[in-house]
Amino acid sequence: MQELIDHITDKRVVRLDYRKFDASESAEYVIHPYLLKEYRNRWYVVGYHEDARMFKIFGLERIENITPLSQKLYWTQVVNFERFFENSIGITRYEETPEDILIACTSRQSKYLITQPLHPTQTFMKEENGWFIFKFHLVPTPEFTATLLGWADQIEVRKPVRYRKEFAEKIEQMVLLYRAKLAATG
Repeated sequence: MQELIDHITDKRVVRLDYRKFDASESAEYVIHPYLLKEYRNRWYVVGYHEDARMFKIFGLERIENITPLSQKLYWTQVVNFERFFENSIGITRYEETPEDILIACTSRQSKYLITQPLHPTQTFMKEENGWFIFKFHLVPTPEFTATLLGWADQIEVRKPVRYRKEFAEKIEQMVLLYRAKLAATG
């Protein structure tokens, strides 16, 4: 990590040999490293990727080699990384426009949300028939979805309909998986 800190401080372009989790071999990426970010005890480097002409995020544990490229000029851009991640939860960032997401949760789960909000845009809306309604204004990321899935029968995604359907499909896939495993093992 210190090597990346030095490259960020010195504004040095680097080539990463990076292996995605689902890849059998590493690939090369030339990046201009800007930021180290931690999420759930895992560190990431955020850097401007030359070929894609956009910022990309790389997990440090998947970097196999770092080579400084001193002959390349560093892409100097002032970036407000608080704003960069403001519409998401976790390390994933999409270019989509944030939307209002309404979830309903049990009284018990609402206490967790109230005492430890998931996102700065989280707002308690109302209580309705024993369910507590919260609104988020963000782009739903895999990390947001995984958090909600972790609450299982304590929450319901209400809006938008597209995200509600996507969420329900994930639950259906889980049910099918467990039914198949239970049927096979008795």
